[in-house]
Amino acid sequence: MKILLINPPYDIKKYMGRHLGRIGWVLFPTGLLYIASMLEKEGKSVQVYDTQVDQRSLTEVLTVYKPDIVGITCSSSLVYSTFRVAQWVKHFSERIKVVVGGVHPTVLPEEILIDSNIDMVVRGEGERTMVELVRALESNGPLEGIQGLSFRGNSGIIHNPPRPPETDLDALPFPARHLIPMDRYHISPDWFIRRPFDRILTARGCPYRCIFCAAQLVSGGRYRVRSIDNVMEEIDHLYQRYKIKWLLISDDTFVISKARAMEFCDKYMERGYHKKIPWQVANRVDTVDREILSKMKEAGCFIISFGIESGVPRLLKVLNKGITIEQSIQAVRWAKEVGLRVRATLILGIPTETREESLKTIKFAQSLPLDQVRFALATPFPGTQLYQMAMEEGQLKVGDWTSLSLMAGYRNGKLAYVPKGRDEKELKILQRRANLGFYLQPRIILSYLKQMRSLKDMGRITFGLWEFGKASLAKYR
Repeated sequence: MKILLINPPYDIKKYMGRHLGRIGWVLFPTGLLYIASMLEKEGKSVQVYDTQVDQRSLTEVLTVYKPDIVGITCSSSLVYSTFRVAQWVKHFSERIKVVVGGVHPTVLPEEILIDSNIDMVVRGEGERTMVELVRALESNGPLEGIQGLSFRGNSGIIHNPPRPPETDLDALPFPARHLIPMDRYHISPDWFIRRPFDRILTARGCPYRCIFCAAQLVSGGRYRVRSIDNVMEEIDHLYQRYKIKWLLISDDTFVISKARAMEFCDKYMERGYHKKIPWQVANRVDTVDREILSKMKEAGCFIISFGIESGVPRLLKVLNKGITIEQSIQAVRWAKEVGLRVRATLILGIPTETREESLKTIKFAQSLPLDQVRFALATPFPGTQLYQMAMEEGQLKVGDWTSLSLMAGYRNGKLAYVPKGRDEKELKILQRRANLGFYLQPRIILSYLKQMRSLKDMGRITFGLWEFGKASLAKYR
């Protein structure tokens, strides 16, 4: 059988607004590429169609490739796009089996299977489920024994038992990057990185339980790691085949085990990559110390992003973040002392948050020696505790799933969630002003000027600032 895996159309301008959408990140679909590599390992014929970057039409791909199975990845913001793709595929040929996976189908499989154009849903991590499903379809075998699969049976929708998260991550082949045009992916223009770049996962899952995070829903909340030798083997592959000059490590939290992070740094330096491939990570403020941050800097780490989230201790408890203000201050200070650039993510519009507390968080971020920030709005993704809190509060305003946007202050339309006592317009304006106010600080402007090394840098940053400024000052609707 031939399998076509699709990353459906993503209207980034609708998600982030017209201007921010022009400078947003476009990264390859890691989950689909892991599934593709597993299927190829089984000897199956696989193609990947990423509508973000592929210049062919879906009709052209279907006509030329003639797939037997189409798999579509689906987040909450892609639900309606997924439905349209499924409809188009079935219109092209009723014989094609349409399978949908991802965070949203994992949480709400029955909502996806309401669409008659979708035959099956893969819940949770999809590599082994897809392999077993393809085998069953090839042999006309039963579907009931495939863990993690939901489908329509004679008596209605059937949900097979969940599949336990993959424990031996080293057994998974590397993502099938050869199936996509790697040179067409990009990040926002304010990031001074070298091209070509790539990203990897050294671990899956997260042991923490923040109320706003949907990432743990697919992983089952279990934290699992790859061996550092296996990670280095993939980096070797990326350096030798794709000549990468920058590495994004996409773990939810890089330093959970200090010893493992140290091992990564040592083996990265043994290969000389610290002089060739700068890298960046995301991390919690309570799992680092000056020693590990210094080691990471020595090993070539350039940027670290901390989830600070709020400058109000009470709200950190509401978020179940498990950190303190003092830990945020100390982690940022240590990172700057060893020479790292520091980015922080923060949230406005947290349940029970007052306007005064929002302003306190904004002021807190400006008091720290940060290089970059992102002020997001609290967004109740399905399956998260925040979603349940918003429902119980009676403040969930989801008219459709496309309203779930962390950057909703920059787009037209209603917010998905507005805490009691707060005003939608006020929150939207506050998000814009918080981000703009940070980047208008003289020290931040000066830092960007210092990083410009060429006319190309100047043009890229000027374009990014122009679009960011228009997004920030656009008329509220």
